[in-house]
Amino acid sequence: MPNDLTALPFGELKEIRDGWEYQHSNPFNLDLFTQRAVFERVPVVAEPTIDDIVHPERMTGFDAIFNRASGEVVQMRPVPKSYQLVPHETMLAKQAEQIQDSELRNQSVKVVDRLFEQGKKAHRTIYFTDLTSEVKSRAGNDSVVPRLDVFNSIDMSWAFQVFSGAYRDLCRNTLVFGGEKAYHQKRRHTRNLDTTAMTGKAMLSLDMFTSQREVMDNWARLPLSSRQFAEILEGSICARPARPSDNEGDRLVNKSLFNYMMDLFTEETDELGETMWAGYNALTHWSTHTMETGIKKQKQHEAQRTRSGFVRDILTGDAWQSLELVAA
Repeated sequence: MPNDLTALPFGELKEIRDGWEYQHSNPFNLDLFTQRAVFERVPVVAEPTIDDIVHPERMTGFDAIFNRASGEVVQMRPVPKSYQLVPHETMLAKQAEQIQDSELRNQSVKVVDRLFEQGKKAHRTIYFTDLTSEVKSRAGNDSVVPRLDVFNSIDMSWAFQVFSGAYRDLCRNTLVFGGEKAYHQKRRHTRNLDTTAMTGKAMLSLDMFTSQREVMDNWARLPLSSRQFAEILEGSICARPARPSDNEGDRLVNKSLFNYMMDLFTEETDELGETMWAGYNALTHWSTHTMETGIKKQKQHEAQRTRSGFVRDILTGDAWQSLELVAA
């Protein structure tokens, strides 16, 4: 295994719904971003004409976002002066440098780069495959791979976001860490945004993977009944607002989602038993496999990002934490 990450081989580019995906093994490889998403702020004078779109550098008045790689104006709303445009390749280059400067420099990695919506949104996942470990469950050993995710946008739709997590190879679930056992931060694109500090803290959080694996080992043996899992759902992702047609005493629950989640839990318990590990994997199945609940393909990246946040909230919430404490 070479010490220099720049010596690692590259992969192949493929088109996905509403964007591109590039899989490779080199965190310093920024080709997807430098070739298809080179953004800058340009001044706009008024409602743009055809000629303005072809020559955005001539426009003045308020700032818009222009993609030099494609020749497209991708953001026509006024951009606040306080907004800090952080190019995708800039923040990912910082992350690659931090990996090179860390004890992870010699680790084998798999990198998945994705661009969505004309390149306006970027998502990079780095899997640290050499750090794969086993979670012991009733079904045997589950292979779990630590990962680092970075999200960014240049159109003010996504905050800059970094989190560490893991990947369960058996079911292809993205495992979300919660609480103090891992790292998750997001920051708006203001002038005070420090991407170096955020990605640096995320790198340090990977050291927590060993302790998180111990937590998952505990979940694999801690009991979680169907009733307890149902109560967690009713107080979180399956809760719905009141309607005028509701009667007093009605359960304010999204029944369709609730039934789907309970079916997932049953499937997981068939293999893993009625355990917190089964409940956790039902939650991460929902956050990962968005197509199963009717999410259009072009919105999968939005749904997965949002749902991972919901799962993280559940893991840090009182209901889950209390069950974990009582069961232990």
